[in-house]
Amino acid sequence: MESALHKQASRLQYLDPETQKMIILLDGSLFDSTLFRSTAFEFPMESMRIRDSKLWIEDFLQYERQKEDELSRRRKAAEQEAEEAGIRNLEELKRAEAKNRRIQQYEARKNRPLNESYKEVMQDRLSFQQRFTDEEKKLFHKLCLKHGFTVENFPGILQLNLQLSDLIVTPPQLWQLWVFNEIAGQYKYCVWKKKEPRIWLDNTKKRFMDIRKNGILRIKRTTNEEGNYIFTLYNYISKLNDGGILQKLGSWTKKYHSILVNRLPTFPSHKENVLLNMNFDGLSHPSIEDVYMQYRSKIYEIHADCQKQQSTSIRSGSGRVEVPL
Repeated sequence: MESALHKQASRLQYLDPETQKMIILLDGSLFDSTLFRSTAFEFPMESMRIRDSKLWIEDFLQYERQKEDELSRRRKAAEQEAEEAGIRNLEELKRAEAKNRRIQQYEARKNRPLNESYKEVMQDRLSFQQRFTDEEKKLFHKLCLKHGFTVENFPGILQLNLQLSDLIVTPPQLWQLWVFNEIAGQYKYCVWKKKEPRIWLDNTKKRFMDIRKNGILRIKRTTNEEGNYIFTLYNYISKLNDGGILQKLGSWTKKYHSILVNRLPTFPSHKENVLLNMNFDGLSHPSIEDVYMQYRSKIYEIHADCQKQQSTSIRSGSGRVEVPL
């Protein structure tokens, strides 16, 4: 009988006539007339009342109300957690879809006829300054003058279209030139300090974020699923590794890079720089490959010259790196 009662109500109630107390055993598991892991309550007879033919124990009812409140709180917490998990999954799905769309757009752009790509890059070279703000234009002209760049010889590697580059409104010619100027400045500082020229990406990232806060770098307002503009910087650093300007130090981190050169190869005409740009965009054609071979030769010469400069200022025995082209 006890088993049937416990199964029905998850409790057993006993009246002890000697102590004049009501004993209630709540929950637990009943096995062979023995109740395991139950919660026991004892109430004196004077605390009990009969109301509507039912036993009324205020302390016990208060306990049950608290228990029900706790169960309700846990249910709501579980429902909220499930809802938040669903939202996170939805956001992750949206991010994945946005990433796939961007990759498809990027690949579609690369797969266009070469003459269309050439015309687009050339048109961008001739018109990008029109998209500058006054502050951006001042900074661009200042950095071009510092590095000896003109409208015609402006390096194609400073005009790259990258995945997520649409998140940055400022024309790439400025912010990519700014990144190279950071690298060249760090190179000069390291040589002056008689250290191997290296750059720590987190420092560049912080300064990159600072110029955005200062209003020089404009970014697109995005939703979470569209991505973060900082990843555009990382993509560009990867391209500078491909171009023999930087070299990642070790396979365990992407944040430390050797600086291989302190200046960029230049070509005198728009055409050559457009073709170089198309090379780093993954396009192939004999004329593109010819310009790239010239670029490789120039970057090797600059790297060799930088090694000679370092040999006079960096102590003997410091490591040397190869240009990964």
